[in-house]
Amino acid sequence: MFMQAVFRSGCSLLTDQQLSMLDALFDTMAAVSVWRRMSQLSKSEFDQNLKILLRERFVAETVTKSDVGFGLTISGGGIWSSERRPVWSSYCTERYPAVIRGRTIMSVTAVSPQTRNDFIANWPPRVQRTRNAMIADYGLIYWHPFDRLFVGLATYFHRHPQLDEDPHRHIQEDHLRRKVVEGSRTWWRTIGELQKFHPVS
Repeated sequence: MFMQAVFRSGCSLLTDQQLSMLDALFDTMAAVSVWRRMSQLSKSEFDQNLKILLRERFVAETVTKSDVGFGLTISGGGIWSSERRPVWSSYCTERYPAVIRGRTIMSVTAVSPQTRNDFIANWPPRVQRTRNAMIADYGLIYWHPFDRLFVGLATYFHRHPQLDEDPHRHIQEDHLRRKVVEGSRTWWRTIGELQKFHPVS
């Protein structure tokens, strides 16, 4: 599932395959067909591990109109947390609900105000306007409640290369910006980004 080495504490009897299956559900419920693709396991491997996760009640089944879905249970989230050690105070997620007159609207939801502020200050380029708010937890992580959430709304202009501009230069500039952002990143949104808090040699 991941090209890089991924931290695990080793405090449970979960296999790497089983843990990677839980990784895919830590922030979302998924239809079984989608979950199987995300796990990158063969059908036989997936089905065998699914039986174990169900037996141990680490995942639970839900039924949708189109497919059978699964999500973590509280105990499943607990054992996943004991292995991956998520730093919840640094967790956030973002959405891009609209582009108006060339300006992108981005919203970020974080568990702490500092993470929200850091994300807005570092991730979107050329921010023109921001608004912040504190809200009740609406189920950001469906199996793990938080006391409150911190939301930020940012409007920024995303520059596209001009017709007479070297596209390779634009790509290089964007790559350099992302490298600088990664160096100062204080948040995580994915299992891959979480590794900055738990480096594996």
